[in-house]
Amino acid sequence: MFKNKYLRIAVIILTAVMLFTTLAACGQKDVAKNTPSPSADSSKGDDNTSKQGESAGETREPYEFTFYANYDWFDASPQWGQDQVSAELKKKFNITMKLAKPEGDPSQKLNIMVASDDLPDCIMMDRNSDYVRLIELDKLVALDEYIAKYPNYKQAIMPTTMNLSKVNGKVYGILNWANTDNPKARAGNRGYVINKKIYETLGSPKLESTEDLYNYLKAVKQSNIKVDGKDVVPLQSDSGIALTNMIFGSFNGVMSNKYVLPINGELKFYFTSPKFEEAMLFVNKLWNEGLINKDAFIEKTEQVVEKLANGRVAVFAGMDITTYIANQSLAKLREKDPGNDYVVINPIAGPGLTHADVKHNTYQTLGWNVICITKKAKQPERIFELFDYMISNEGQTLLVYGPKGVLYDELDQDGFPILKKSDSELTDAERNSLGIWKWVAPGNSTFVNLAKYAANARLPKEKRDWTAEMQANVMSLHNVNTDEFMNLMADPNSPEGISEKAMDDFIKKAIPKIVMSKNADQCKQNIKEAIDEAYKLGFDKVEKLYTSIWKENLNKMGK
Repeated sequence: MFKNKYLRIAVIILTAVMLFTTLAACGQKDVAKNTPSPSADSSKGDDNTSKQGESAGETREPYEFTFYANYDWFDASPQWGQDQVSAELKKKFNITMKLAKPEGDPSQKLNIMVASDDLPDCIMMDRNSDYVRLIELDKLVALDEYIAKYPNYKQAIMPTTMNLSKVNGKVYGILNWANTDNPKARAGNRGYVINKKIYETLGSPKLESTEDLYNYLKAVKQSNIKVDGKDVVPLQSDSGIALTNMIFGSFNGVMSNKYVLPINGELKFYFTSPKFEEAMLFVNKLWNEGLINKDAFIEKTEQVVEKLANGRVAVFAGMDITTYIANQSLAKLREKDPGNDYVVINPIAGPGLTHADVKHNTYQTLGWNVICITKKAKQPERIFELFDYMISNEGQTLLVYGPKGVLYDELDQDGFPILKKSDSELTDAERNSLGIWKWVAPGNSTFVNLAKYAANARLPKEKRDWTAEMQANVMSLHNVNTDEFMNLMADPNSPEGISEKAMDDFIKKAIPKIVMSKNADQCKQNIKEAIDEAYKLGFDKVEKLYTSIWKENLNKMGK
């Protein structure tokens, strides 16, 4: 139910995740102070966790509640109690979760439910204006009392994160796929990937700086390498917009958040940064020299995947590596061309930077979205108790790996499952029967990532998961926390909200025009005109709003 979305965002979001979800290098902190300690004892559950819900099936009346996900892509088909994971939870808490989702537009459906006062017991939704509106209308249960009473949620969430999650001084949403600042638990889904065979054919040259990248792309083009009689694309990305984001990140060190960057103590439109012009001049040069595919701004996902799967891409600058390579292209490439592979390299660094300065991957300790309990719920505390257990190490082990006996029989000294086999070795029938990944909400990113990396490292190299390997060894090292930029949003009906919405379409038109400029002078002129146009659309008002939200976040974080 949740796996595809997590891998797409927060892995890392899930990655991510995560998109909503995702974030200057953070100093390592003692995770024991901020999250359930990854020790054998804590992973088995402390006394409170182990006793939570104990004998509920014998002592409590049955209770059913509706879990409504405000997303049209959501899979609401799993039936509680028909797989081993949910059957275990049902027995432990004598509770039943009934899944539901909107059949049409999620925002429209939510408006109808609010207007008719016909809300479900529980809602999983984005931390957006609709969430704030539900709080202002007094439709959601404040969770502070339950958080104080039960052991796990307050252990899994850092104090600063808990404070950031408050609205009007109270907690109304359980953070889903929240993170801690444990650097070993970072993930990521963005990076530069090279085609191993092409790279070795051309002598495995140094690939560290944007100058190195330019020279390598030229070498690829000049080599006239063919695959199945077709030219190799020197530089490919998810899309033309994604490519400019990646290159800007290489020049600036980090990407923009909601089209803004901190400049002189305010959040300003990122086009106004000198680094933006440097980056776009570089991309324009690549474009005019034929080092980027000419259909970058119009091609479809399947066209990108086809090139990757057939080995016709030398370098992939990807905002979504998991979807484009790990999930759709890698196996086909290895089958077609045994010995070939895609390898994530350290980020390409612009002038004056090293790869350690470039943080393509972002994360927020607040994670992806929130799970709220509405005032329609007859027994809100029982719902919270279930979720509090689910976010614990013991609960996450059950949700992701199932009960003992199938994928694992014991835990290691850090409390992580010692897998007898990977879940990828299960048949569809076995996976459905076990119920792993069907009910992972709320998810605990720190525990799940640490467990995933530990399990993967124990496998022989040839059997290791590509995504986990690349995240643990490369992408996790290039993450930046962006908690300070949370909640950058305007009321959709306000002047700022209208300007905010207009920017999405504006960017889609402005970037291609800049990239496809006939020369450097025209590129600079197109950037200038784009900045003027953005402010005509009222983005200066958005900057002021975002700056006020940003400063409030910094204040909550003690910065």
